[in-house]
Amino acid sequence: MDGDYNVNIKWSDVHIPKSPFNINVRTPFNPSSVLATGPGLMYGIVGKLSLFEVDCRSAGSGPLNINVEDDSHNLIPVKVSEKQPKCYGVSTHLPTISETHHSTTLTSHTILVSETQPNCYDVSFVPSEPIPHHVTVNWNEHNVKGSPFKVEVMPRPENDINLGGEGKIRVYYSTTTSSEKIRHSCRFLQTLLERKKVHLREDFEPWIPIDIGMDRDERNRIFEKAGVRKTPMLFIDDQYVGDYDDVTELDEIGELDRLLSYCALKYRNLKTVEEARKADELFRMQQDAARAED
Repeated sequence: MDGDYNVNIKWSDVHIPKSPFNINVRTPFNPSSVLATGPGLMYGIVGKLSLFEVDCRSAGSGPLNINVEDDSHNLIPVKVSEKQPKCYGVSTHLPTISETHHSTTLTSHTILVSETQPNCYDVSFVPSEPIPHHVTVNWNEHNVKGSPFKVEVMPRPENDINLGGEGKIRVYYSTTTSSEKIRHSCRFLQTLLERKKVHLREDFEPWIPIDIGMDRDERNRIFEKAGVRKTPMLFIDDQYVGDYDDVTELDEIGELDRLLSYCALKYRNLKTVEEARKADELFRMQQDAARAED
């Protein structure tokens, strides 16, 4: 354990010369063992949350320092939060597709999910200009592997369609299709996502039918954003990922896991921002009520 220690060495109950000895104990640290990973260290979009993770579990003791600035040397605000152990209940609905009647039913599941990741950090920032940004990650005032990172920042697309799925995982599917291949793709995609425990996550929404309870304009917006009309359609963080075949290919090269990890990180940050916004609104309402009483 870190700290200052006194070591007493005696001979016949008498201290030897210079005893007691004062020893300062510090845990060895290794900046090269710090892992900084995530899309926020590679690319970003103006005005959109950029996220990455820093894992210091194998690096010993020491403070973590993170600095972000753009090419014009403007400092960018950074939020760093340590992942805390937590346990929460998750309720979700899964579609079960009948192969003979082409029908879909939703079954409810509740499970306790536990996360324990001490010395791991979520980091977020919002690029303000479409110019390169530079992220410096230090552990005990030493650069970690890869630091400083150069982040290419792109302007926000003018015609970007917002489906309201930022920080969420969504699957759009058809309940009335007569295509055997599409029904098989739905079942296989469901199996793939279940294997990765996606259906147990807070950022996962129940499967969304595009042909029941959805008007034509909304359905066309989904097709326009995806660029295809082929179902099932997986969206992660409001971006089209692909159909079952596309998702399978992404899974084989590890890209699907990266997208899912990024979405979980973004969901936690957006949830924290929303909770802070609600707390601020409540505080302002209480202030207005107090002034009204005066």
